[in-house]
Amino acid sequence: MRDDMTSNRAEGASEGAGDGLRGPAWVGTRVDPGERIPVAGTWELVDHPDGRDCPGHGELRALGRGDSTPECPTCGESATWQLSQLAPTAADHPHPDAPR
Repeated sequence: MRDDMTSNRAEGASEGAGDGLRGPAWVGTRVDPGERIPVAGTWELVDHPDGRDCPGHGELRALGRGDSTPECPTCGESATWQLSQLAPTAADHPHPDAPR
Protein backbone atom coordinates (compact mmCIF):
# COMPACT_ATOMS: atom_id res chain seq x y z
CA MET A 1 0.00 0.00 0.00
CA ARG A 2 1.25 3.48 -0.86
CA ASP A 3 1.86 6.27 1.67
CA ASP A 4 0.42 9.42 0.06
CA MET A 5 2.73 11.63 2.13
CA THR A 6 5.75 10.34 0.17
CA SER A 7 4.01 9.56 -3.11
CA ASN A 8 5.37 10.94 -6.39
CA ARG A 9 2.06 12.25 -7.65
CA ALA A 10 1.83 13.91 -11.03
CA GLU A 11 -0.43 16.72 -9.76
CA GLY A 12 2.28 18.27 -7.60
CA ALA A 13 5.21 17.36 -9.80
CA SER A 14 5.41 20.67 -11.64
CA GLU A 15 6.10 22.51 -8.37
CA GLY A 16 9.57 20.92 -8.15
CA ALA A 17 10.33 21.00 -11.86
CA GLY A 18 12.53 24.07 -11.46
CA ASP A 19 15.20 22.04 -9.63
CA GLY A 20 16.81 20.76 -12.83
CA LEU A 21 13.99 18.34 -13.55
CA ARG A 22 12.62 18.10 -17.07
CA GLY A 23 8.91 18.64 -17.62
CA PRO A 24 5.98 18.19 -15.26
CA ALA A 25 7.05 14.71 -14.05
CA TRP A 26 10.09 12.62 -13.28
CA VAL A 27 10.92 8.92 -12.98
CA GLY A 28 8.79 7.49 -10.18
CA THR A 29 5.77 9.72 -10.86
CA ARG A 30 2.53 7.75 -10.44
CA VAL A 31 -0.68 8.35 -12.37
CA ASP A 32 -3.96 6.93 -11.07
CA PRO A 33 -6.85 5.62 -13.18
CA GLY A 34 -8.71 8.38 -15.03
CA GLU A 35 -5.75 10.78 -15.00
CA ARG A 36 -3.78 11.93 -18.06
CA ILE A 37 -0.16 10.94 -18.67
CA PRO A 38 1.96 14.08 -17.98
CA VAL A 39 5.03 13.16 -20.09
CA ALA A 40 5.96 10.68 -22.81
CA GLY A 41 7.96 7.71 -21.70
CA THR A 42 7.93 4.11 -20.57
CA TRP A 43 5.29 3.50 -17.91
CA GLU A 44 4.99 0.46 -15.62
CA LEU A 45 1.76 -0.94 -14.19
CA VAL A 46 2.35 -0.84 -10.42
CA ASP A 47 -1.01 -1.12 -8.66
CA HIS A 48 -4.74 -1.72 -8.87
CA PRO A 49 -7.05 0.56 -6.84
CA ASP A 50 -8.64 -2.44 -5.13
CA GLY A 51 -5.21 -3.80 -4.13
CA ARG A 52 -5.59 -7.03 -6.12
CA ASP A 53 -2.53 -9.17 -6.72
CA CYS A 54 -2.65 -9.31 -10.52
CA PRO A 55 -0.04 -10.90 -12.77
CA GLY A 56 -0.22 -7.70 -14.87
CA HIS A 57 1.92 -5.83 -12.32
CA GLY A 58 5.22 -4.95 -13.97
CA GLU A 59 3.78 -4.62 -17.50
CA LEU A 60 5.49 -1.84 -19.47
CA ARG A 61 3.84 0.52 -21.96
CA ALA A 62 5.08 3.39 -24.07
CA LEU A 63 2.61 6.20 -23.37
CA GLY A 64 2.49 9.72 -24.76
CA ARG A 65 1.76 13.00 -23.03
CA GLY A 66 -2.00 13.47 -22.69
CA ASP A 67 -2.87 9.79 -23.09
CA SER A 68 -5.43 8.38 -20.66
CA THR A 69 -4.16 5.80 -18.20
CA PRO A 70 -4.81 2.42 -19.80
CA GLU A 71 -6.57 -0.44 -18.10
CA CYS A 72 -4.59 -3.48 -17.00
CA PRO A 73 -3.79 -5.57 -20.10
CA THR A 74 -4.15 -8.77 -18.03
CA CYS A 75 -7.42 -8.35 -16.10
CA GLY A 76 -8.97 -5.32 -17.85
CA GLU A 77 -9.46 -3.39 -14.61
CA SER A 78 -8.27 0.15 -13.87
CA ALA A 79 -4.64 0.49 -12.81
CA THR A 80 -2.02 2.90 -11.49
CA TRP A 81 1.02 3.46 -13.73
CA GLN A 82 4.49 4.73 -12.76
CA LEU A 83 7.01 6.48 -15.01
CA SER A 84 10.05 4.23 -15.52
CA GLN A 85 11.91 6.20 -18.19
CA LEU A 86 11.36 9.55 -19.88
CA ALA A 87 11.17 9.47 -23.66
CA PRO A 88 14.09 11.16 -25.41
CA THR A 89 13.36 14.56 -26.93
CA ALA A 90 14.96 16.68 -29.61
CA ALA A 91 16.56 18.70 -26.79
CA ASP A 92 18.48 15.57 -25.79
CA HIS A 93 19.98 15.32 -29.27
CA PRO A 94 20.72 18.82 -30.57
CA HIS A 95 21.63 19.25 -34.20
CA PRO A 96 25.44 19.08 -34.61
CA ASP A 97 25.47 22.48 -36.39
CA ALA A 98 23.44 24.23 -33.68
CA PRO A 99 25.27 26.96 -31.74
CA ARG A 100 26.31 25.92 -28.26
